[in-house]
Amino acid sequence: MRWMCSPQAFRLLEVRRQRSSETRRFTSSAIGLGSLLGMIFHTIAGSTINREIHATARSQAQVRVLNANLEQRVEQRTQALEAEAAAHRETEVKLRGSEQMFLMLLDGIKDYAVYMLDSEGRVVSWNEGAVHIQGYQREEIVGKHVSCFYTATDCERNYPQASLQEDGGYVRMARRSGPTP
Repeated sequence: MRWMCSPQAFRLLEVRRQRSSETRRFTSSAIGLGSLLGMIFHTIAGSTINREIHATARSQAQVRVLNANLEQRVEQRTQALEAEAAAHRETEVKLRGSEQMFLMLLDGIKDYAVYMLDSEGRVVSWNEGAVHIQGYQREEIVGKHVSCFYTATDCERNYPQASLQEDGGYVRMARRSGPTP
Protein backbone atom coordinates (compact mmCIF):
# COMPACT_ATOMS: atom_id res chain seq x y z
CA MET A 1 0.00 0.00 0.00
CA ARG A 2 0.95 3.27 -0.85
CA TRP A 3 0.50 6.05 1.43
CA MET A 4 -1.32 8.88 0.20
CA CYS A 5 -0.64 12.23 1.69
CA SER A 6 -2.62 15.27 1.46
CA PRO A 7 -0.86 18.29 0.15
CA GLN A 8 -0.93 19.82 3.59
CA ALA A 9 0.68 16.78 5.17
CA PHE A 10 3.20 16.73 2.41
CA ARG A 11 4.10 20.36 3.08
CA LEU A 12 4.41 19.62 6.78
CA LEU A 13 6.73 16.72 6.06
CA GLU A 14 8.77 18.89 3.72
CA VAL A 15 9.09 21.67 6.37
CA ARG A 16 10.16 19.12 8.98
CA ARG A 17 12.66 17.60 6.63
CA GLN A 18 14.13 21.06 5.88
CA ARG A 19 14.27 21.97 9.57
CA SER A 20 15.87 18.65 10.34
CA SER A 21 18.37 19.21 7.55
CA GLU A 22 19.12 22.73 8.78
CA THR A 23 19.50 21.48 12.33
CA ARG A 24 21.93 18.78 11.12
CA ARG A 25 23.91 21.37 9.17
CA PHE A 26 23.94 23.73 12.14
CA THR A 27 24.96 20.89 14.49
CA SER A 28 27.67 19.76 12.07
CA SER A 29 28.90 23.34 11.72
CA ALA A 30 28.88 23.82 15.50
CA ILE A 31 30.74 20.54 16.01
CA GLY A 32 33.26 21.47 13.31
CA LEU A 33 33.74 24.96 14.73
CA GLY A 34 34.03 23.56 18.27
CA SER A 35 36.58 21.01 17.08
CA LEU A 36 38.52 23.73 15.28
CA LEU A 37 38.47 26.00 18.37
CA GLY A 38 39.44 23.04 20.57
CA MET A 39 42.39 22.27 18.31
CA ILE A 40 43.45 25.95 18.35
CA PHE A 41 43.23 26.13 22.16
CA HIS A 42 44.99 22.79 22.45
CA THR A 43 47.79 24.02 20.17
CA ILE A 44 48.13 27.31 22.09
CA ALA A 45 48.08 25.51 25.46
CA GLY A 46 50.57 22.91 24.24
CA SER A 47 52.86 25.63 22.91
CA THR A 48 52.65 27.59 26.17
CA ILE A 49 53.29 24.46 28.24
CA ASN A 50 56.25 23.49 26.03
CA ARG A 51 57.68 27.01 26.35
CA GLU A 52 57.32 26.84 30.15
CA ILE A 53 58.84 23.36 30.27
CA HIS A 54 61.85 24.54 28.23
CA ALA A 55 62.22 27.70 30.35
CA THR A 56 62.08 25.60 33.52
CA ALA A 57 64.62 23.15 32.11
CA ARG A 58 66.96 26.05 31.19
CA SER A 59 66.54 27.56 34.65
CA GLN A 60 67.24 24.22 36.31
CA ALA A 61 70.36 23.77 34.15
CA GLN A 62 71.55 27.25 35.11
CA VAL A 63 70.92 26.50 38.78
CA ARG A 64 72.90 23.24 38.48
CA VAL A 65 75.81 25.11 36.86
CA LEU A 66 75.69 27.84 39.52
CA ASN A 67 75.54 25.22 42.29
CA ALA A 68 78.51 23.39 40.80
CA ASN A 69 80.47 26.65 40.60
CA LEU A 70 79.52 27.54 44.14
CA GLU A 71 80.50 24.11 45.42
CA GLN A 72 83.84 24.43 43.65
CA ARG A 73 84.43 27.89 45.14
CA VAL A 74 83.47 26.66 48.61
CA GLU A 75 85.87 23.72 48.24
CA GLN A 76 88.68 26.02 47.08
CA ARG A 77 88.05 28.47 49.93
CA THR A 78 87.87 25.63 52.43
CA GLN A 79 91.21 24.28 51.21
CA ALA A 80 92.73 27.77 51.38
CA LEU A 81 91.41 28.27 54.92
CA GLU A 82 92.67 24.85 56.00
CA ALA A 83 96.10 25.64 54.56
CA GLU A 84 96.07 29.03 56.26
CA ALA A 85 95.01 27.46 59.57
CA ALA A 86 97.77 24.84 59.28
CA ALA A 87 100.33 27.57 58.57
CA HIS A 88 98.98 29.55 61.53
CA ARG A 89 99.26 26.52 63.83
CA GLU A 90 102.80 25.91 62.61
CA THR A 91 103.68 29.55 63.24
CA GLU A 92 102.19 29.35 66.73
CA VAL A 93 104.26 26.26 67.52
CA LYS A 94 107.40 28.01 66.29
CA LEU A 95 106.51 31.15 68.24
CA ARG A 96 105.96 29.16 71.45
CA GLY A 97 109.30 27.44 70.94
CA SER A 98 110.97 30.77 70.30
CA GLU A 99 109.35 32.28 73.41
CA GLN A 100 110.49 29.35 75.53
CA MET A 101 114.03 29.69 74.22
CA PHE A 102 113.96 33.45 74.86
CA LEU A 103 112.67 32.94 78.41
CA MET A 104 115.34 30.31 79.07
CA LEU A 105 117.97 32.73 77.74
CA LEU A 106 116.66 35.55 79.96
CA ASP A 107 116.53 33.29 83.01
CA GLY A 108 120.11 32.28 82.32
CA ILE A 109 121.30 35.87 82.65
CA LYS A 110 122.25 36.32 86.31
CA ASP A 111 124.33 39.51 86.14
CA TYR A 112 121.50 41.68 84.81
CA ALA A 113 117.95 42.28 85.90
CA VAL A 114 115.92 42.06 82.71
CA TYR A 115 112.22 42.72 82.89
CA MET A 116 109.48 43.78 80.49
CA LEU A 117 106.69 46.29 81.01
CA ASP A 118 103.36 46.56 79.25
CA SER A 119 102.14 49.80 77.67
CA GLU A 120 100.79 51.03 81.02
CA GLY A 121 104.05 50.39 82.90
CA ARG A 122 103.16 47.11 84.63
CA VAL A 123 105.79 44.36 84.95
CA VAL A 124 104.93 41.43 82.66
CA SER A 125 108.18 39.41 82.79
CA TRP A 126 110.97 39.06 85.36
CA ASN A 127 114.19 37.06 84.98
CA GLU A 128 116.31 35.29 87.60
CA GLY A 129 118.88 38.09 87.49
CA ALA A 130 116.13 40.53 88.49
CA VAL A 131 115.21 38.23 91.39
CA HIS A 132 118.84 38.33 92.66
CA ILE A 133 119.48 42.01 91.96
CA GLN A 134 116.12 43.59 92.88
CA GLY A 135 115.16 41.08 95.56
CA TYR A 136 111.57 40.50 94.38
CA GLN A 137 110.33 37.01 93.49
CA ARG A 138 108.61 36.69 90.10
CA GLU A 139 105.19 36.00 91.69
CA GLU A 140 105.27 39.13 93.88
CA ILE A 141 106.36 41.65 91.21
CA VAL A 142 104.62 40.59 87.98
CA GLY A 143 101.57 42.84 87.53
CA LYS A 144 102.95 45.67 89.72
CA HIS A 145 103.56 49.15 88.32
CA VAL A 146 107.14 50.22 87.60
CA SER A 147 106.71 53.06 90.09
CA CYS A 148 107.45 50.54 92.89
CA PHE A 149 111.16 50.83 91.90
CA TYR A 150 111.17 54.58 92.56
CA THR A 151 111.27 56.49 95.82
CA ALA A 152 108.19 58.36 97.02
CA THR A 153 109.89 61.66 96.14
CA ASP A 154 110.63 60.46 92.59
CA CYS A 155 107.00 59.31 92.22
CA GLU A 156 105.78 62.75 93.37
CA ARG A 157 108.01 64.32 90.69
CA ASN A 158 106.39 61.94 88.14
CA TYR A 159 109.71 60.29 87.20
CA PRO A 160 108.17 56.84 86.49
CA GLN A 161 105.72 58.27 83.93
CA ALA A 162 108.39 60.52 82.37
CA SER A 163 110.73 57.54 82.08
CA LEU A 164 108.04 55.45 80.40
CA GLN A 165 107.25 58.21 77.90
CA GLU A 166 110.91 58.88 77.22
CA ASP A 167 112.07 55.38 76.28
CA GLY A 168 108.86 53.55 75.53
CA GLY A 169 109.50 51.62 78.73
CA TYR A 170 109.00 48.11 77.44
CA VAL A 171 112.31 46.41 78.28
CA ARG A 172 114.48 47.46 81.19
CA MET A 173 117.85 46.18 82.32
CA ALA A 174 119.83 46.83 85.46
CA ARG A 175 123.37 45.61 86.20
CA ARG A 176 124.35 44.01 89.46
CA SER A 177 126.34 46.37 91.69
CA GLY A 178 129.66 45.24 92.88
CA PRO A 179 131.80 42.32 91.74
CA THR A 180 130.17 39.57 89.73
CA PRO A 181 130.59 36.03 91.00
